[in-house]
Amino acid sequence: MEIGRRYAEIIHKQYEEGNHMAYFALLWGIGNCKLELKEGSGHNIAEVIDGIHEYYDSRRKAGKAAVAEGYQEGLEKCVELSLTIEDTETTIAILSYELKYEKARPKTFKVNADALFEGLKQKVQERYQAFVSEKGQAFADTFLQDRNDFLSSHYGYRIL
Repeated sequence: MEIGRRYAEIIHKQYEEGNHMAYFALLWGIGNCKLELKEGSGHNIAEVIDGIHEYYDSRRKAGKAAVAEGYQEGLEKCVELSLTIEDTETTIAILSYELKYEKARPKTFKVNADALFEGLKQKVQERYQAFVSEKGQAFADTFLQDRNDFLSSHYGYRIL
């Protein structure tokens, strides 16, 4: 989690300097914001989110808890830019881990999951035909239904 915390600290400084895409880049692992614990293992969303929460706790204790605002903005950007099935899968993985974190650990802060999932549901409806064109109707329908069932059974949210 220490690596994730250091990434969160760097990203938050960028956010404070006006880069409102910083948290989004960290969440999706874009460019030098990709956090791999070992080469080739892929972007580690869990390490990132754990690090953001840990960094928030340290800032809150120092009376500077604005991390949650930037993080929420980054999550909203993830939803907004879920234009392909792969993007949507990434966003669902991020939101799922955040909810898992909130459920399993004492909350350092809670994201506005209701608004995020409502936005994702709207994005899925808006992009459905593009998903079908991209992957075929059978794949798109199965993908969306599987994710919807998982989110509904584990966290009470639906994207369909």
